[in-house]
Amino acid sequence: MRNPTRSKQLILAQEHSCPLMRQEDINKTCSFSTILVPRHKQPVIKAISSWWGQLARFGMRSNMMFYQSEFNRGTRSVLNWAKMAWWNSRYVGCAVKNCGSFYAVSCMYYPGGANVNQYVYQVGAVCSGCPPGQCDGQALCRWE
Repeated sequence: MRNPTRSKQLILAQEHSCPLMRQEDINKTCSFSTILVPRHKQPVIKAISSWWGQLARFGMRSNMMFYQSEFNRGTRSVLNWAKMAWWNSRYVGCAVKNCGSFYAVSCMYYPGGANVNQYVYQVGAVCSGCPPGQCDGQALCRWE
């Protein structure tokens, strides 16, 4: 998921203002996550850690199937984690807005995820789904 130009285009496409409360927006082409972070030296790291931590805090089915019930988990949701981990997300872009006493951090994933009755990712050996020769040093598939 490395393409800085596309990431910038994606996140700049979202009009970013200072929301009064946490919000999430999913449209047909991209998936967004927004979180409000108290004044912090590294708001993006804090936001990403919070989103990724949803898996450890609230869990997910071992087969990684994303069911409609995931939207009904309330405060025990793993939606932000699922957007980050979604198998075919090729681009990510994040923006930070200083809103005075807090930062608003938004990240956009393309083509997005959290699709009902689809897998967050296929469970299997590292890089087993990559095209031949396309596994990088961090055990991620390279997308051309």
